[in-house]
Amino acid sequence: MADIITLANAVTITGTGGSSTKQAITEAIDVSGYDSIDFQFGCLAVNGANGIKVSILASMQNRSDDASWYSIGQSSTMATGPSWSALTVPSSSATPMFRYIRYQIDFGGGVTTATVSINGMARRRSA
Repeated sequence: MADIITLANAVTITGTGGSSTKQAITEAIDVSGYDSIDFQFGCLAVNGANGIKVSILASMQNRSDDASWYSIGQSSTMATGPSWSALTVPSSSATPMFRYIRYQIDFGGGVTTATVSINGMARRRSA
């Protein structure tokens, strides 16, 4: 049976062109009970023409925002209006999912805000 995982639900994120913003570490989700997650990224609005890149970050801890957070998947969009894309994490059995996940938004040059939804269907580990 699959469970719904929501990282962002029509959240407007603000930054500067060429910068990145991470989901707060306190909002990282424990996914240790799952084998994989099929994400759907919704880019509802982007102010700027160079788009955004959404990455799923994973780590074994949720106490510090250090180099132990790794990208386990990403999706880009150049759209300024509504667009949707899919991503399965981990993308291969050689890429571990670790225990906690959160998102990172990378703004293209000139982009200062983006409204995104990031939802997924998580598959439980088999017994």
